[in-house]
Amino acid sequence: MEDRFLDWLPSYFVRLIGLSINTCVPLLALFFIETGAGTSAVFFLPVVFFGIVPILDFLIGERRLEIDNLENDPFFDVLLYLQAPLHLSIFIGAIHMAVTQDLPLWARIVAVAGFGLINGQCALIGHEFAHKTGRAKRIAAQMVLAVVGMGHFLLEHVRGHHIQVATPEDCASARLDESIYAFALRDMPGEVSGGLRREASRLALTGTRALSVHNRILQSYAVTALIAFALVIVLGPLVLPWIVLHHLFAWFTLTLVTYIEHYGLLRAMGANGRREPVQRVHTWNTDAMISNMLLLNVQRHSDHHARPMRPYQSLLDEAGGPRLPTGYFGMMVLAFVPPLWRRVMNPRTIAAVSGNCERLHILGPPSRNVARDIRLFTQDAATR
Repeated sequence: MEDRFLDWLPSYFVRLIGLSINTCVPLLALFFIETGAGTSAVFFLPVVFFGIVPILDFLIGERRLEIDNLENDPFFDVLLYLQAPLHLSIFIGAIHMAVTQDLPLWARIVAVAGFGLINGQCALIGHEFAHKTGRAKRIAAQMVLAVVGMGHFLLEHVRGHHIQVATPEDCASARLDESIYAFALRDMPGEVSGGLRREASRLALTGTRALSVHNRILQSYAVTALIAFALVIVLGPLVLPWIVLHHLFAWFTLTLVTYIEHYGLLRAMGANGRREPVQRVHTWNTDAMISNMLLLNVQRHSDHHARPMRPYQSLLDEAGGPRLPTGYFGMMVLAFVPPLWRRVMNPRTIAAVSGNCERLHILGPPSRNVARDIRLFTQDAATR
């Protein structure tokens, strides 16, 4: 028994470290701001998650720490149940800070946006619950998504994205040469409309109207509204724009992750007129250690699409598919600067599909830069 416990110890530590960073760092940032550390404290979160984490990913590189055969261990679900209310506390603290602290407007905007970006973790927790069976897991997904007003995500992701991934029909699959900002304008409203449409279709099968208490998205939205109402009662109506700002940046975090996962990759059309099955070539992967701790191993994304029911602690890094140059947090920093993103990712995407345009997700003719990158790849391949 002792040997078995020692075998599992690394996996427990990995997940506990991830939970601690995801929740204790934002709570520490709130403490600094609330205790009068000054405007410099609002940069604490961005520096940690978009500065220190990418540097550590780069220095440590890819490696797997978890032990296998933990698929049914309830410990990892317990961590998710613990993390969710902590993110609710971070959200409430961020709103309280925005309306009570004597900080310049720009500093409060930076702070709330930062807390919103980190609370995008709620989407990852909800995503994990959404892929499991049982009423309790579904309700848990609805509740944690309610913290950031994303009740629509559950159905659109499971019934939309996982079926249409890496096709033009999927709003959550980024096209080659598309900036994160153009993608966000397409993906964020597409997730909402797609989720509402799929829930209406589900209810129609039972003869139930979409506008009813049985609508799971509206149930989650109602919890979101209830939280906002409670904050208005306690702190006043000035909290409303801060709540909206927080939720928008939480949504944007999910959009950033989604943008990275399938950028520029397309499922080719088969001779039968149907898209080929989802394969590892349709998903970007990395096993960057620090980001995996923080993002529930979502970077092992090919395995997630191959086995959606597999819990996060058991996801595997599949070799042979497209590889990202670093972890998701470093890739998010690149995405903030579209010319830099394109310079790094466009040639890598073309190489990942061996220059096959049928596997490149392009809307219309290739841009001048994409055509140049394809030509350079072809010339380089011919000389090898």
